Amino acid sequence: MGEDKLTNNPISDLRSYVLGGGKLVLLISRDLLRLEGACIAIARESGRPLFKWDEQAKKGTKLLPGGEWSDEFEDDDQTNISDKQNLYRHLYNSPSDMICWIPLEAPLLNHDGGEGSRDEVLLGTNLAIAKWALTKEKPRVNGDADASTDKTWKGKTLIISGFSESLPEELREVTHKIRWNYPSREEIYRLITGREASFEDGEYNHLTEDVDENYILQLVGYQEAFQLNELSESWSLGVTVDSMVKASQGLDLQDCEIAINSAIREFKQTGVNDIIKAIQRQKVRILAQDGLLAVENTDEREIKGLENLQIWVKNKSEQFNNPSLAAKHGIKPLKGLLLTGVPGCGKSMSAKSIAKNLKVPLLSFDLGKLMNKYVGASEDNMHRALSQAEGMSPCVLWIDEFEKMFSSASNGQQSHEVSQRLNAIFLKWMEEKKHDVFVIATSNDLSTIKAEYQRTGRWDSTFFFDLPSKNERLEILKSTLTDYEDTGGSNLTEQEYENIVTQTQGWASSDLAGLTKAAKTNAFENWNISQDGELSVISYADYLFIIEEDMITPMQKRSPERLNQIRHEGKAYTNASKYAEGDVKVPLLEIQIEVNKNDS
Repeated sequence: MGEDKLTNNPISDLRSYVLGGGKLVLLISRDLLRLEGACIAIARESGRPLFKWDEQAKKGTKLLPGGEWSDEFEDDDQTNISDKQNLYRHLYNSPSDMICWIPLEAPLLNHDGGEGSRDEVLLGTNLAIAKWALTKEKPRVNGDADASTDKTWKGKTLIISGFSESLPEELREVTHKIRWNYPSREEIYRLITGREASFEDGEYNHLTEDVDENYILQLVGYQEAFQLNELSESWSLGVTVDSMVKASQGLDLQDCEIAINSAIREFKQTGVNDIIKAIQRQKVRILAQDGLLAVENTDEREIKGLENLQIWVKNKSEQFNNPSLAAKHGIKPLKGLLLTGVPGCGKSMSAKSIAKNLKVPLLSFDLGKLMNKYVGASEDNMHRALSQAEGMSPCVLWIDEFEKMFSSASNGQQSHEVSQRLNAIFLKWMEEKKHDVFVIATSNDLSTIKAEYQRTGRWDSTFFFDLPSKNERLEILKSTLTDYEDTGGSNLTEQEYENIVTQTQGWASSDLAGLTKAAKTNAFENWNISQDGELSVISYADYLFIIEEDMITPMQKRSPERLNQIRHEGKAYTNASKYAEGDVKVPLLEIQIEVNKNDS
């Protein structure tokens, strides 16, 4: 007991647990629609009655054969069950087989007093549940069915659900936990079209001719169009539905239904692109409310230099976009990249560029938002964040300042223990994940990260971002000036470009971007407002003024020892840059790096 699963098939896991005679299970999800459907399906398959307790109404209901919920919920003595204590008593004492589902019950099982205090009634209830869960019962079979052929173990099962995995210590070790992932492609497709289908090789294959009632296309008046396989002259239904499915991934079914319904009703006259954008906007808003993940804008300028990294991504794009084809060749799904190196040299921009090139959403992951002072809450946040990423697959999951998550140092024992548990959850997920979530971790310093988190096989590759070479600085400099082409531009000659590149040896990419920004500001301040219709133009003199006045201080001036230590350590990794013949790398100073005796 006490098993904890983040499963790719929670319905199958719940079914196996209930049919196997499991007594106490916690379903961690906010998607009550899917939870109710699963409870109903499993109760019917096992041939057991299903009872549901409504905490707000303070009453129990029983599922009738026709699928309706009846308020006539009586125990074996024909006494109406009107409070939760009677419900528990009925569960323990009734000789009949049953499944009892209590939605949103999990928070109510925790103690409600101040720190160190426990509510005696609640404590007594928890202990009674724990005692019942630990009591061994002999399996029974259906009626006259032969025990050797009967596939269901009859018994009593208590199913609790809630948003959090937090449980009182009395129940923690006797409760089977199942975290409910976000809806699959097939589930969202069925919500939209009413049809059960499998998704293989980029297509939906209908498994039955049956059609659900009140599916989305029917609700918005397109049920006939579905049969005609087109929504209008300009719409292809197959493309439209698949686009809506992709745009909705990462939302619960209730949120999917709201987002798709509202988008179609608002934009069905203007076209599918507006519908897809509206669904995506709704998804971004919902994720922002949760605060664990954010959808990043990948509309950045084209990245300059770093050709080794760009070639690697280009070569792997087919494997990422067609994982089923790669699997047929025995190639496992991609895990992710670890990007490290000198601060300000393009790691964050590269994460955005990779997501843009792979044509998938970029989700950012902030460890600080996961941390919570309550016991178990940080771990629950980690599970929810990873589940959200899986729900939005295919996608890129970007973890900035990775060293903060997997640092071997920590402030305080409790903080260290929480960090270790978060690390274990993340690493297990990385090893077992089956969804197309490509992880990009960026770090300025890998020296504090334990070797076990960097070992071979943990990542597909590790790239080091060094100071930009002479050719890269020239490309970066010209790229930064494109932002000002419509606001005056520049009048630099090729020789002046060369002069700036020479004077900025040892500057990071972000330093060069800051240099152009400061040069534009200087050009504007010296601009003669009397000039008719002309805008301020960036000149070589503007750049020279910023450089000579030391208005930008690159890292090589602020912390040369630390900079060189990072660059020396980077020799162990693949360089993100590929240097052409005649290019000039920034010289690497020979320094003595102290080795910590504890690490040797």
